[in-house]
Amino acid sequence: MATFEIADADGDLGAVYMVPGNTEKFRANFEYFLDWGILLTSVTVAVTDAAGASAGGAITSPDRRSAVWFVSSGAAHDIFDLTLTVTTNDGQTLNYTVHYNVGGAL
Repeated sequence: MATFEIADADGDLGAVYMVPGNTEKFRANFEYFLDWGILLTSVTVAVTDAAGASAGGAITSPDRRSAVWFVSSGAAHDIFDLTLTVTTNDGQTLNYTVHYNVGGAL
């Protein structure tokens, strides 16, 4: 499982290389970003520009300080983006992007 350590309110989480046809689990850890008492209340993921790729299974961790999701890669040489949106118990909506590269160079 790849983990992204969240340090900013919104932004680009970088690029991930995947093997064609694989399903992988990802995690965004908000432990060091969220103030004490602030918890994740929901998480959604969406894939854009994907040729056969999909994302789902987005949930908060039991302590509600991390988001977890799954991505299934599509065809070789596909490049796509995933949008991660989380909301918190104090009304924040935070948006992040992860770039995926399937079977090609980053």
